[in-house]
Amino acid sequence: MTQGVDHDALGNIDAMTTTSNEAQALIARMENLREDQDVAFATLCDARDKIRDINSWTHRMDRSMLKAEGKAARIEQKTDKALGLSMQAGEKLDVLDGRVAVLEADVKELKTDVGGLKGDMIDVKALLGEVLDRLPPKA
Repeated sequence: MTQGVDHDALGNIDAMTTTSNEAQALIARMENLREDQDVAFATLCDARDKIRDINSWTHRMDRSMLKAEGKAARIEQKTDKALGLSMQAGEKLDVLDGRVAVLEADVKELKTDVGGLKGDMIDVKALLGEVLDRLPPKA
């Protein structure tokens, strides 16, 4: 069976002939190649879709990570501020402890002074009693 005519470089005609079995084999091979091409195309489309899904997921994760990093930074700032306030409070407590120690010393001194005054009052009362005893009675 003649499939077609081919011209060589000099213009001579060469007949290309194939048998019916060869033609059927070529057709079958072409159909297999088309099926393989369809399968390859479907596989590439699936791969493209999966890559899009992965890229989308990656972008979402990147945004989530940025949000998480922002929150972590804010928490760190708040923690640093709280630590600073805690240190200031500790310093103020140290100052207050010093003042309390001074006040306690003053209170002890006052208690000593009050004890002395109580003793002096007892002496004054005794002297006053003696003075009243020496006074003439009222008529």
